[in-house]
Amino acid sequence: MPLKSLFYAALIACTVLTTPLNADQNSHSYASMELTDRGLQVHGQDVLRSDSPITQDWLQKAFTGLSISKDQLWSEGEPYPVFVLLDKDEHLLTLTPDADTLFSMAIFSDRIMLPGKALAGKSRYKSIYQQSEPYCYPGEEELSGSVLCKAPDSQQIVLVFQPETPWAGPDGELPPEQVFSNWVLDHAIWLNRDI
Repeated sequence: MPLKSLFYAALIACTVLTTPLNADQNSHSYASMELTDRGLQVHGQDVLRSDSPITQDWLQKAFTGLSISKDQLWSEGEPYPVFVLLDKDEHLLTLTPDADTLFSMAIFSDRIMLPGKALAGKSRYKSIYQQSEPYCYPGEEELSGSVLCKAPDSQQIVLVFQPETPWAGPDGELPPEQVFSNWVLDHAIWLNRDI
């Protein structure tokens, strides 16, 4: 599958799989998490990186107390697996493996610090990009109407901004910055290669 197709498949997986599942009530604390170009850190320790073995067993051991489910999505007629991680009923991550290692992860929780001190569901575009001009582009397919921007000081993280009400502009065209400057960060996507 071409890289662009894999990228959009990962974006679609991240957007589609947001329904909470029943999670373990005895969940451990995952209060201090951060997403960097290296991957996901929990309490300062690398937990997910591009070389992490993404299997159900490995994830259950690495994320004790979280609910982990495996699902299958389709892109351009090809199936691909995803793993959804929840803490109680909160959707934390959606992981897309590449063979047996990590291809991408989507961050939905405001408990995971993102570049620029951004938080999913809380931070607005204008608060993240106060002093920098990001590379942004319009969302496609399932992310149509969204704006995707390269995260500050990152080569591997994309921030996905969505309006509170659907944007009525032309599909596939980036709205003017003054239109999306107040949009909220819906989720972030980490890829195992530079964007």
